[in-house]
Amino acid sequence: MTSNTFESVNALSRDARKLPITMLIDFFRATMQKFWCERRNIGAESKKDVIEYDEKVIDRRINKSSGFRVYQIDQSRYEVMDQTKNGIVNLESLHCTCGKWKFSGIPCTHAMMIFKELRY
Repeated sequence: MTSNTFESVNALSRDARKLPITMLIDFFRATMQKFWCERRNIGAESKKDVIEYDEKVIDRRINKSSGFRVYQIDQSRYEVMDQTKNGIVNLESLHCTCGKWKFSGIPCTHAMMIFKELRY
């Protein structure tokens, strides 16, 4: 089985795969460096605080969080009840027990519900 990611990498490195391993690694390093440099430049030119992809993720998480219930535990911690698993969000450490906020850097659905409740 393959995925589009592997097919893209294979297409990108078609000619480079014939090179010695050190040159192949250098090819991947240079390609990733170019990719991240271009993304950084696009972000620097943008007038927005977040990129378009992050805006879409945030909108999806806001919409998905509707119907969740929020209970305050203390000054910075909240328990958010959803349909499948509950999340405990710590706004001080920017952490949720579901792990999505820490993994992606974008607040999870549990945190989005708290922000809606607090009208951030």
